[in-house]
Amino acid sequence: MNGVSTNGSSTYLIQVGSGSPQTTGYNGYSSRQGSTGSGYTALSSGFIASGSTASTMANYGSLTLTLLGSNTWVCTGMFTDTSTINNTINTVGSVALSGALDRVILTTVAGTDTFDAGSINILYE
Repeated sequence: MNGVSTNGSSTYLIQVGSGSPQTTGYNGYSSRQGSTGSGYTALSSGFIASGSTASTMANYGSLTLTLLGSNTWVCTGMFTDTSTINNTINTVGSVALSGALDRVILTTVAGTDTFDAGSINILYE
């Protein structure tokens, strides 16, 4: 993710799926570290993928998905933004799919924000 932003203020999510996006069953946590303090969020509907959710902020980072077997995937990700509070987000978690992974989706928690800048690349082996 390079300089990605939206026109809204909703947290970015990466969701995976088999046949359709999986919107539940994510386990793990996302931790935030920044000049305004730290905190964490339990994962439930996707892997959190944004440092700042302000529409004026660009986000940067990457997420790695690793297959453990039986269609169970684990992720590790790190993201940051261009804000003055210098948020850094670390995401670690897992999700079990009903079949082979066939989609990776970048969306937002609200699902209504429009991505308006930046680039994203997917590499798979």
